[in-house]
Amino acid sequence: MLMLWLGGAYHRCTTEAVFMSIRGVCNVEQGYLALHTPNELFSEGVWATFDG
Repeated sequence: MLMLWLGGAYHRCTTEAVFMSIRGVCNVEQGYLALHTPNELFSEGVWATFDG
C-alpha cells in the first residue's frame, strides 16, 4: 500500500473527488499538515492511500 500526503492552498473537497476518481485509490482523507519548524506552520491537505 502506498500513501501520499499533499498540502497546499487549494479546495480539499475538489482534490478529494479527483483522487477518488483515480484507479487504485483506496481512501482519501482531509486534514492538516504540521511542519515542525521553529514557527510551527500548518497547511490544509489531503492524505491519499493507493492499492499498490
